[in-house]
Amino acid sequence: MEKKKAMAPEAPLSWKALSASQKKVLLGVRRFGACTREQLGRELGWPASSVSREVSPLLVDKILYSDPPGTRRRNAQLSAAPSIAYAIGIEIGFDKVRAVTVDFNGQPIGLARSYRPDRRDESAFLQCVLKAVRELLAQPYSSRVLGFGVGFADRGLWNPAQAFARERAAGKSDPLVKSLEEAFNLPVLSRSDAACAALGEQRSGKLKNVDNGLFLLYSEGIGLGIIAAGRIVFGDWNDAGEIGHMPMNDEGDYCHCGNIGCLETVAAQWALVKQARTVVRDGGQVGFRRTPNLNPLQVSELCAMAASGDLLARNMLARAGRALGRALAISASLFDPAAIVIGGDLADAQTFEPMIGAMRESFQLLTTHRTPQPIRFEVSALGENCIVVGAAELVFMELLA
Repeated sequence: MEKKKAMAPEAPLSWKALSASQKKVLLGVRRFGACTREQLGRELGWPASSVSREVSPLLVDKILYSDPPGTRRRNAQLSAAPSIAYAIGIEIGFDKVRAVTVDFNGQPIGLARSYRPDRRDESAFLQCVLKAVRELLAQPYSSRVLGFGVGFADRGLWNPAQAFARERAAGKSDPLVKSLEEAFNLPVLSRSDAACAALGEQRSGKLKNVDNGLFLLYSEGIGLGIIAAGRIVFGDWNDAGEIGHMPMNDEGDYCHCGNIGCLETVAAQWALVKQARTVVRDGGQVGFRRTPNLNPLQVSELCAMAASGDLLARNMLARAGRALGRALAISASLFDPAAIVIGGDLADAQTFEPMIGAMRESFQLLTTHRTPQPIRFEVSALGENCIVVGAAELVFMELLA
């Protein structure tokens, strides 16, 4: 017997009938937050009569809310109704899948679903994605889920999830996109995890209303999300912001991407673990545990050693931080950001203090020419949700394009 697809209910007719001007109104309200008609008109460059003409039907269809209620209250605060649409944001990391439902205003709804595949191949990752999505779609949402957004950990060919990562020039279908579309009859959009993190932070975090900003995503790898002139930068092959593979040292170590001396070979967590193991193997004077057959050494242990005064551990983290600061300074010279948000594991500022301190010091030293307009550093407001919120935003961006 042929297996039936999980069909979503039909989209409300008001969405299909939105005019280009009404989409601009919605985009404006979502970007600037609750605002009056006058404020919205000023941001859009429209006269009051034009704003009222476009806003009134959106209020009638309950796509916008007015506080206090009424279609003709000049001083009322307009805001988008969060429950008019949902999207599911999906993060595919190096060894995990995480998904959550996000409402129209960029807020996660309910509990996230997180699973780790039992092996690192595309089939195992796909099964985790399908399981998470089915569980989220089983929840009683008041409006349909309009699609899926996916943020990928890395675009390099060495990544076992790379088959999901990009559409090939030869026209082969993306297996994950095809599987999700066929299973649930909904659109799927995918971008790099760093780009999604920056998009999430622009939607609901520290990059909201920032025209030019950067998001440093530090986890197993290192990525950079870029906001330029108010827009997220994806790049021609969806590879913009691959700061982890910025060459830093011609005499450095080989990187898994095939190049020599990439930033990740100095500052990524996998590189720090590799360096620590080498020190332990060579009998260096450091407090790393040496007992065999225990769980693999973690960077958090390296940070704990540094915090307890271990000189070598502290110097290793400081070296990584200086490399990060140098890479960010180069990026700042290219994009001239007002703010840099740090996320991923570096959002735990207390644990990674030696690295973050060295990163800030190196960055400030290399960007002193910017005074008296220094670039501010912020910690992500969304925490572990930054990627999934940004991935879901891909769906809403497409809806309002």
